[in-house]
Amino acid sequence: MYDLLQLNVSVSKVASVMKRVFQLVGLDSQSFPSKATVLNMNLQRLHLAQAQIGDVFAHQENTTLLSDETSRRGVKYMGIEARDAEGKYWVLGLREMPTKSADDTLKTLKDILEDVDRVSQMSDCEASKLLMQHVVATMSDRASTELKFNTLLEEFKREIMSVVQPNFDNLSEEEQRVLTTLANFFC
Repeated sequence: MYDLLQLNVSVSKVASVMKRVFQLVGLDSQSFPSKATVLNMNLQRLHLAQAQIGDVFAHQENTTLLSDETSRRGVKYMGIEARDAEGKYWVLGLREMPTKSADDTLKTLKDILEDVDRVSQMSDCEASKLLMQHVVATMSDRASTELKFNTLLEEFKREIMSVVQPNFDNLSEEEQRVLTTLANFFC
């Protein structure tokens, strides 16, 4: 069933597709998952993915945060992904947002990080703090809102570093800058 969802089969069509496949291979079944069951399993899949981000990805060092916004039928969406040092991509989340502003983009990122914290086995928002501590670069388009977002993201990382980095406030301005400045790449 998860394979069907990955192929963008609508949750309302999963049972019909399964039934047809069973008929094609000569199998018979009286029971197929309802739309509600498929939706519930999809939510469980999301929960497991967020837990993996909190428990595995948050410990990856030298990560790059990727962001892109789009509009569909008048609704604005922000996608936040990341790439680890080994080149693996991680989808952190996708959210509807009120505007494409840099402030709303940062709020969307924080909402996604809260979701990861909520399902993570770590306490005290440690997953999102670790995740942000290890971000060293960003990748986005050249929109002016993305440029402003990069500035806001560095400020947010500075706040995180003052909590997770021992003696961060006692470091020189230059040492703090090295720990919080992000390399910004544009496509």
